[in-house]
Amino acid sequence: MLATTAAAEFAIPVKLSLRDGLRECVDAQIARVNAGFLVLRSPIALEAGRTLDVAYLDRQIACETVYCHSQQGGLYKIGVRMLDGMDGALRIERRIRLDASATLNTPGLPGSVIVRVIDMSSSGLGVKIREPLRVGDLAYVELEHGVAFGEIRHCAKIPGEKAETAYRAGVFIEEFIPRNPAKINPWTAHGVDAPGRSSTFKVSTAIKSALFSGRKS
Repeated sequence: MLATTAAAEFAIPVKLSLRDGLRECVDAQIARVNAGFLVLRSPIALEAGRTLDVAYLDRQIACETVYCHSQQGGLYKIGVRMLDGMDGALRIERRIRLDASATLNTPGLPGSVIVRVIDMSSSGLGVKIREPLRVGDLAYVELEHGVAFGEIRHCAKIPGEKAETAYRAGVFIEEFIPRNPAKINPWTAHGVDAPGRSSTFKVSTAIKSALFSGRKS
């Protein structure tokens, strides 16, 4: 069984199916999600260049190992790149107002919390939440159409809220993984460019074809 992760990382359970050798299948975790790149926590070491599928439910991402470092507790931190190409360069950012329910997961909270998504842009999401969030923490937001991975960039109390304490937090989105790759993502549905790091960020087609909707352990 994998150990509890550090507060600054995810712990999303997945299976690694090795494509070469004995074709082993191994339980592992996703620790971080970046543009076209995954950082995994695994009980076995993988040499650079080995190919594998990262699987959750009935979805898979074909990957190649880039590095592998030993960690405490007999685990290994493995960096893998996705094998599909890159496309979809971003252009001008638009921001639109929304009012939608979502589930936020971040290490600064004791568990998953329901939030309101109040706006959306090509760089991220604005959410309304009852408690403050730590700036710089990783986060992932479970939306109706998929999961958005990123980082808390700002959080401040909303002035004039009478019913209850409320905060507005900005979540910078590095990747969006749709539940159904055949359907339009919520950014495109609202006429907003897909999320990314900057105006030159490109979204991996491998990420677009994958699903990791499990909540933080």
